[in-house]
Order: sequence, then C-alpha cells, then structure tokens
Amino acid sequence: MNHLTVQDLIDREEIHDVLTRYCRGLDRIDEDLIRSAFFSDALIGFPGDVYQGPVDGFVKFLSKEMRDFERTQHFLGNCYIELDGDVAYVETYLMANHRATMQHKWHGKHVTLWGRYVDRFEKREGEWRIAQRRLLLDFQRDDNAGGWREIPKEQLGLRDQEKDPAITHEQLTAEKLKMGDNQ
Repeated sequence: MNHLTVQDLIDREEIHDVLTRYCRGLDRIDEDLIRSAFFSDALIGFPGDVYQGPVDGFVKFLSKEMRDFERTQHFLGNCYIELDGDVAYVETYLMANHRATMQHKWHGKHVTLWGRYVDRFEKREGEWRIAQRRLLLDFQRDDNAGGWREIPKEQLGLRDQEKDPAITHEQLTAEKLKMGDNQ
C-alpha cells in the first residue's frame, strides 16, 4: 500500500486546482486563466485536426473556438494522479457540454463530449503546471439544440468577467432575490 505524505497531499491538491482553473478559463473564455494552467513550453495533442502543437497556439485556437459557442460547461470527474518527484502523470475524466452557434461547424447543435485529459505535470520553481496534454475522446453525442429547455437569460451562467458572481463574489440580498413577502 502506498502511504501519502503531507507533501503528496499538497501536491495533489495543487494539481487539482490547475485542472479546475483550466476548465473555469474555458467556460469564461479567459485566456490568462487558461494559459496559467500550462508552462509556456507545453505541448498539446488534441484528436484529429482539432489541434496539435505548442500551448501559445492552443490558447489562441481556444479563444476563437469558444466564442463560437453560446455557452459551455466543462465538468471534471475521476482524477488519477501518479506522483514521481517533480513530475506527475495525471488522467482526468471529463464531460464537456457545448451549445454551438450557427457559425460553428456544429451549426447550433448541443454537443456533449466524454473523454480523458492525459497530462504530464511538472513542478518547476515550486509550481505545478501542465507540461504535456493529450485529449482522448471516448464518446460524443450531438443533439438538436431545439430539444433542450431554454433557460431564462437572468438565470444563465455568465461568461462576463465583470458580472459573474462566481468571480465578483457578489453577495445575495433580499432585494436582489426579490423575496418580498415570500420569506
């Protein structure tokens, strides 16, 4: 049985934070947040003709690609982390929902992808980041977006950095909730 040290637990948590920061950056189209998950010399291998190459081009690709979706949600699942000194081999399951605009190659469809990020993390100067990333796709489902329930605009998750309560930490008040006499 492998016994984890306190440092192992800290390293694992820091790696998990990098993974969630990347997804948050994707869903908010925040280039700086996406870039912060990778070392500047990181290499990316996404399937087929999606993207193969250095991280700088990948971030530019994502910035354009993500704007062709009305909204997205990237959800991380099982995460296996194998630590080896200042290197970690990480496999993370993901489910990614995309509501495409008509300008996107998916032409307004709702597409769900299930797959795994297979990453090589490195710890350089005390900081964990991704040095290599591969995306392995396991399943993909395309749905006609019209079959999905429309969410009122005021309830939608926001991509706007200045208005997203997950970023601004805006506090709830009775007035904002329009509670009135329903307390």
